Amino acid sequence: CDVLIIAVGVIPNTTWLIDSSLPINADGTIDTDMNLMTPVPNIYVGGDIANAPLLSNDNQRKNVKHSQVAQYHGYVAAINMAGHIRELRVVPFFNIYLFGASFLHAGVGSIYETSIHGDLKRLKYVAYLFDRDGNVSCVNTCGYDATVVKFCELLSQGKRLHRSEIVDKSNPHQWMEQLLDTRRTRCDC
Repeated sequence: CDVLIIAVGVIPNTTWLIDSSLPINADGTIDTDMNLMTPVPNIYVGGDIANAPLLSNDNQRKNVKHSQVAQYHGYVAAINMAGHIRELRVVPFFNIYLFGASFLHAGVGSIYETSIHGDLKRLKYVAYLFDRDGNVSCVNTCGYDATVVKFCELLSQGKRLHRSEIVDKSNPHQWMEQLLDTRRTRCDC
């Protein structure tokens, strides 16, 4: 290994709420519904302390400590506090620029197996991370931005990508073309 990048995370600052009526999870997070409201009516939370439903994780609650998700939580919570109803539609997307290259990552979830296509040393690759059922839980890439964007789009529609849809080892992006072809043939417009 030439380089190792570690994201150590954050610790929710919720200890001051322990004696309140707000239920605090053992990890310091607070459960929310699809509108970021807590079990206590009219109390909303977001960002690093929210254990909120995650669209790309079958709306199971997940605590995602990332600025993009926190900003979106603030937006959704504010709209709901103002009396307009807006449900969460979060697909975590992370990016970082290092060594003159842009690294993109989308999705969260358990990782059982990884399939890497391309050249890691030249920083031109796509890594698919699969759960135990063969569903792609995350996509990580350098040099193939469109792959991550299409994966986010797929997850935002409530769909999943399976290992079987990444059939052509020489073209790990083939599923995107098939996705577009499928949409054209199924269009009701």
